[in-house]
Amino acid sequence: MKKILILLMMTALVGFTSCSDDDEEGERVLGTWILQSVEPNTLFDPQECANNSTVRVEGDNTLTANFYFQQNNCDLTSGEGTWQKTGASSYSFDFPEVGEVSGTATFPSKDRMIFTSEEGIVFTFQRQL
Repeated sequence: MKKILILLMMTALVGFTSCSDDDEEGERVLGTWILQSVEPNTLFDPQECANNSTVRVEGDNTLTANFYFQQNNCDLTSGEGTWQKTGASSYSFDFPEVGEVSGTATFPSKDRMIFTSEEGIVFTFQRQL
């Protein structure tokens, strides 16, 4: 009986730990992010414009993007979109003027996010402080 009780307690602990990890990772994406680079940079090079392109990700699954595209003479293109967590490290972002991009996010540090799209495009973001 004692072994069953210990087994049940360990199962419950693992279940709670798994949920909190998922919640924490989902919350890690929240905040305002500065787009540092896009690889390959033939698509978009954020370093070409003087202003920072930013994405603000909100807890209600909305986002606000301010992009400065060199193809648009570095003029501001802004709008609202949505996002959702689709798996353990998977996200889908629907950016204004860009469209929906799905992929995987990794967080090498609390202030850095690397998002790799399903097409292999790598977006590197730095948290705006």
